[in-house]
Amino acid sequence: MSFLDNPRLFLEQHTVQVSEIKNPGIGGKRTFRIAPRMRGSSSYLIDEDDGEGESFEAFWAPYRPNHYSEFDLAGEGYDASVRFILTFTLSGCTFAAGSGRRPKVAHINYQNDREIDQAKIDLKLAKKFGSDPAMTLRKAGYFGRIGPFANKFTVCGVLEHDEWAFYLNATGNFANGLQAWELHGSVDIPAAEQQPDVHTGGPGKSGGRGCCTLI
Repeated sequence: MSFLDNPRLFLEQHTVQVSEIKNPGIGGKRTFRIAPRMRGSSSYLIDEDDGEGESFEAFWAPYRPNHYSEFDLAGEGYDASVRFILTFTLSGCTFAAGSGRRPKVAHINYQNDREIDQAKIDLKLAKKFGSDPAMTLRKAGYFGRIGPFANKFTVCGVLEHDEWAFYLNATGNFANGLQAWELHGSVDIPAAEQQPDVHTGGPGKSGGRGCCTLI
């Protein structure tokens, strides 16, 4: 299956991790490639190497440790032909995105005594976005909540029907067999086995749209 042909389904069926990025603190349009870790593997890496794999362009949301970084799609460097947004795989940072055809995206990492300073992150987001961002993914919403073996979390923005959809892909094995969530609003991801059914409200495999939606 090709990531470019059907990114939504690909992210559901494969684990993806961003790796080997040059100058990660600089945002903008870049050329990436996606390739399996080894032949026949369902685990894939995205990097800027010139090796084998599918090549594609994506907007890079910059990352710097203990820093606020953003990339505004309404600013310079916008290219309507680019279908993807990427940032470094998360391990405690916050990722946020605005709404609309050309949103602003941010990757934030503030620490206090080596612990994530979420209060400082939230204050910076409110100042930079002018209000709460359309979508905010915090450490408390993903780390340790998805599965006991998940420790790498990759956010991928995909342009679908003239709107940006954001997906969280995580490494690990989960009870429901799914590895990707579509993100909406202020995200608080429940444990995989506790996902409610969207039609009955009872136990199931699909989360409510107010928190997140399983693909």
